Amino acid sequence: MRIRAVLPKSPAGWLSAVCMCVVLLVAFAMLDGMACARYKAWSAGSEAVSSDRLYQPAALMDSKLCTADGACTSAVLVEGLLSTDTLVKIEERARRALPGMLTACFNSPGGSYQAASLAGALPANLRTCVADLVARPGAQPYHALCASACAWTWMAGSERVIYGANSVGFHAPYEYDAPACVPGNRLKGLVAAAIDWVRDRDEPRYHERVRAARTELRLASLSRGPTEVLPLGADRAVGLGLQRAREPAATFYVDPGVRR
Repeated sequence: MRIRAVLPKSPAGWLSAVCMCVVLLVAFAMLDGMACARYKAWSAGSEAVSSDRLYQPAALMDSKLCTADGACTSAVLVEGLLSTDTLVKIEERARRALPGMLTACFNSPGGSYQAASLAGALPANLRTCVADLVARPGAQPYHALCASACAWTWMAGSERVIYGANSVGFHAPYEYDAPACVPGNRLKGLVAAAIDWVRDRDEPRYHERVRAARTELRLASLSRGPTEVLPLGADRAVGLGLQRAREPAATFYVDPGVRR
């Protein structure tokens, strides 16, 4: 009955509704065009680093995570672009770690949105984290990064930690393939956000506070473009119930062993 109450009741009403839909679609197309122009300019300047390990398919590396107070623990570094194959590898490693927890730290600019949307199915014994620094033998330590699809994958851990002054970065879901844009990205972003909200309601692993935090971050990031990242630091993560307490700075020390 409620749906019928808002439906047009005359041909003129239906015509007005159709015109309004057309106007909205044109507005979305114009916003897409503006976002594409900005993204092309940004991606042109970032092509020089496309060969960096961050922009290669993600690899898993066993090593250790050490906090500033000297405590170290075994962990896995997930570095590079995330995909559904990456999630399969993380799931396999987590199941091998049973009955214990697997700590997976990320250094990733993102990856496929499909991977991020499926991250809720990861095993419950997964602890996700983002360290301050990543250290490799014979090289200067560098800051760890976790943004875009990585941020949502970080949120899928049953325990989540942002160490020190680092943060994870969110933006609305887009389907970009640099340097060209896919039409309809903002509309797709809104649809994807709605679908993920429904998916969150059916995900038994998410406590109500985590669901509320995911919804809040999703709504806050919808207005962000691909180069406009909404940072989430440790203090805000604690306030949202995503992290138990603020943790000291930490460095992930990479073992120069085999990448998996």
